[in-house]
Parts: sequence; structure tokens; C-alpha cells
Amino acid sequence: MGGSEMEVTITRKEIAPIVLRIGLSFVILWFGFNQIFNAGYWVGWLPSWHHRMMVAPSSLVISNGIFEVILGGFLLLGIFTRVSAIILAAHITFIALNL
Repeated sequence: MGGSEMEVTITRKEIAPIVLRIGLSFVILWFGFNQIFNAGYWVGWLPSWHHRMMVAPSSLVISNGIFEVILGGFLLLGIFTRVSAIILAAHITFIALNL
């Protein structure tokens, strides 16, 4: 009876950003791991100017996958959340504009 019980109430407004952050991080992690393990499939999606780079296309895809896995992991864990989110937003915007 005399214990210190405290009721914790979390509203939808408080939980929504967390759910969105975790959901988006899973999508980014899925794309990142897919690029690492299936680089050959993703080479066809590279922009036409990738030939000017002195890097093999599959290496470019794998390095992009590693980049996405690291930042997606940061986003999932809540480490450097704002910086990771801004960098990933710019990254995805750049990809979308070059399709």
C-alpha cells in the first residue's frame, strides 16, 4: 500500500516523432543493407555521370549502402538524430532529383 507508484502517460503527440524516426530508420537500413549485399542490382540505378568517377560502380553502391547503414543506425538509436536526419534528407533529395 504505501509504495511509490507513479503513473506515466505518454500522449500521441509525444510518441509520434519516435515512431516516425524508428520507421524511417528501418526503411533506410533496409535500403543500405540491400545495397551492401546486392550491389549488382543497384548499379543500374546510378546516375549517368557516375562514369566520370574513378570508382567501380559496385564500390560506389556498397559505399553508399555503408553510409546509409551508419546514418540509419544513428537515427534508430537516437544518436545525432537531427544531424543524421538532415544529412539523410539531403541524401534522399539528391537521389530523387537524379533519377
